[in-house]
Amino acid sequence: MTTSWKHHFSRFLGAGQWLHAAAHSHHPWPDVSFEAQQQAWLDAAELIDGKWELIFNEVLPQAQAHLARRLNLPSARTLCFAGNTHEFLLRLLSCIEHQPVRVLSTDGEFHSFSRQLRRLEQAGRAQVERVATEPYASFGERRAARTRPGRCTRGRSPAVAVLRGRGCAGPGWRW
Repeated sequence: MTTSWKHHFSRFLGAGQWLHAAAHSHHPWPDVSFEAQQQAWLDAAELIDGKWELIFNEVLPQAQAHLARRLNLPSARTLCFAGNTHEFLLRLLSCIEHQPVRVLSTDGEFHSFSRQLRRLEQAGRAQVERVATEPYASFGERRAARTRPGRCTRGRSPAVAVLRGRGCAGPGWRW
């Protein structure tokens, strides 16, 4: 059974029938984001600096709780939001005491993530293995072959991984 989410993206998809699979700011935004941005503007105008209390005490906890329910996570506290790729990656790396961290990536990552990984390699803080995205037909198999031997398990070398929607990170975890 397939669930279609198209009706939630009518403003973006109304311009034509196309497929867009990018997972960053260039992807289609859901219709609700239009109303949310309008509400954010109104909240900022009304609350000025007080808007941050609303955001951090109400909006973000509600969003975390909603996502935790949708992802069937044990706690909304397992989720955090980052404003950009740099902050997101630094949050992940801050969980890891052992350096350099091992990272499995591709040669087709978003430019800000690729740039940051290259800088971490130069600084000796990351060992990056990149799987070529082409040929596309065999990408899934080639990527899976690189991840199978290194499942996130208890051990001596910490790493970050995501297993079945549950994040695991911190000392004692290894590939």
